[in-house]
Amino acid sequence: MEGIHDYSIVLFGYRAPTQMPDHCGTGTLVSSRNKYYILTAHHCAARLLKYERMCLAVRPSGVPLVIQRLEPIYIGDMKDKAWGPDLAFLRIHPVDKNKLDAVSHKLFYNLDRHVLNIEKPPQLGEGIWTLVGAPKLLTKVKEPRILEMPLMAYKITVKRSLIRRSFDYIEIGVPLNSPNALKTFQGVSGGGLWHTDFSQDSSGALKRAGRHRLVGCAFYETEVKRKYRYIRCHGWRSIYEHGISKLPRG
Repeated sequence: MEGIHDYSIVLFGYRAPTQMPDHCGTGTLVSSRNKYYILTAHHCAARLLKYERMCLAVRPSGVPLVIQRLEPIYIGDMKDKAWGPDLAFLRIHPVDKNKLDAVSHKLFYNLDRHVLNIEKPPQLGEGIWTLVGAPKLLTKVKEPRILEMPLMAYKITVKRSLIRRSFDYIEIGVPLNSPNALKTFQGVSGGGLWHTDFSQDSSGALKRAGRHRLVGCAFYETEVKRKYRYIRCHGWRSIYEHGISKLPRG
């Protein structure tokens, strides 16, 4: 899972230097047609609209990067919380992109370069699936400009994939008796779902085959069902077909 964190970022609504920022979710830094965005959930982007400015948590602890609020590009017409579609892109101004580069080592995942790879989508029972996000329960805001938020990478099991109203969904299960289970994963919304293939060498050792692939975006958690909590994500078709088609070309 090494390197996946470099594409992820935590989103906060910013009130004023003397007021605590508001944890609004997680996002994945992406690019398309030489423009830069944060891929997140629709409801995370809508929550940020309450603020004139926002914070980007660019490191596990310390001072965040404060920028002007980013206007969302919503993907699809949201019908309900459970099924959305709940997906959005936040367009990053070139000035803010330069600020981000100056204070962090974050990377942008090139969606255009990986579109062809998604023509052969990952098989649900193969490779390693990872969900990256910043649970609100683990986040500490000590002072208005001092944040502590672990950006967690959860190795998860995919339970099923399905299509509704032409958007695709991937559901993952988190056993409540697992070491990293939380009462709620609020704050992970907008986080990226990744898939990594592995191969076996002549000695039998496993090694990564190719790069990590961004294949989804988390947006909804269910009530507890039979000792599991399920997290629903939009899948690769929602991102690479519906999503990219809504981004500006000029």
